[in-house]
Amino acid sequence: MKILWTMLRPPHVPGGAEKHFFEFAKRLVRDGIDVTMLTTDIVDINTLLTNRGKKVRGGRSYIQGVEVIIFPSLEFPMDRKITKALSKLSLFFNGIFGIPHIPVPAFLINVLFRKGSFDAVISGPHPYYSIIFPSFLFAKRNRIPFIDFPLLHTGLPFEDLNENPYLSPVALFLLNHADAVFVNTPEEIKICKKAGVSDDKFFLAPPGINPEELGGGNGKRFREKYGIKGSMILQISVHAVRKGTPTVLKALKKLRKKGINVTGVFIGEVLEEVSHLIHEKDCLFLGRVDEDTKKDALDACDVFVMPSATDSFGIVYLEAWMYEKPVIGAYAGGVPYVIDDGVNGFLIPFGDYHMLSEYIEILLKNKNLARKMGKEGKKKVLTHFTWEISYQKFRTALDTVFTKAPHRQTEE
Repeated sequence: MKILWTMLRPPHVPGGAEKHFFEFAKRLVRDGIDVTMLTTDIVDINTLLTNRGKKVRGGRSYIQGVEVIIFPSLEFPMDRKITKALSKLSLFFNGIFGIPHIPVPAFLINVLFRKGSFDAVISGPHPYYSIIFPSFLFAKRNRIPFIDFPLLHTGLPFEDLNENPYLSPVALFLLNHADAVFVNTPEEIKICKKAGVSDDKFFLAPPGINPEELGGGNGKRFREKYGIKGSMILQISVHAVRKGTPTVLKALKKLRKKGINVTGVFIGEVLEEVSHLIHEKDCLFLGRVDEDTKKDALDACDVFVMPSATDSFGIVYLEAWMYEKPVIGAYAGGVPYVIDDGVNGFLIPFGDYHMLSEYIEILLKNKNLARKMGKEGKKKVLTHFTWEISYQKFRTALDTVFTKAPHRQTEE
């Protein structure tokens, strides 16, 4: 059996989607299934906005048995006015040139005209349709199942679905015409059904963690390295408005005005829209860091926060729980299915820095509560969200797709 898996960024780039897809792909290889991943050289999300982000070298390699082919993106993408005009010509052009347009002609040509025998195509995440739409066309041309793995950011309660780029006309076309849709939480299913997508094609395939990979963090080493004396609040994510970064900064400022000695540590890429905030007092923006530094930070922090409006799940909550840390998220996307409010963490309305500061203060002052929440979180991870547990759900879903889909399949 052979799987063609397409995605925006290479699997070795730090990121939730990249980790999610590769953990499943390498286990498929372990089980005797060939996996070819087609991707681009894009590393930074800023590249899609400014064309100035970091990239990796293109080419073909094998990573833990998974064939990975990286295609180069153009240095000078087409003007947005041109791509916007092209996207209005037809659904095909919308899929290829719609925003965010990803200028990777070599990828496009390879997928549209690729020869080779595959049994299924898996593609995601939304809204990178200039990667996903050609993959869909390849699957249909070869009469094999197309599996959409959208990792939908379903947004805030009561937001207009018509304004959600994850549910654009191209997105709905892909969701409706996919042979299966793999999702993280029931929230994605609920939103898709509300948007008119048939509910008989959804399968839960949430992410997880590898417990053995998360040990060894040294909080003392981290605090000494960065001179952190008081309490420490940690956020690991891309830093942007809808990731809640400004909300966290406002909450920390409010706590300091009350005389609480607290340092905010922010790990991950900083988008230009919030780059002016990186010089805030008593805040450390470290950018991307290696795994050891990340684990040290998790061990060092008192509370982990990511009050985001744009997460379909949030693997980093699981990682914080493995260090028995309480977490705070927002009532948005799939996060309420991950964090049990008042049990293993707290949830706030997106943007409510007053409530965020209050919850942080409660957890800093009530160490027993913080410890209890962290332990409850770790228990949930080990019971429901290791990669092996999640992979079994994914594999069952994949086998079901092959059983149901009336398509040509090659011999395994």
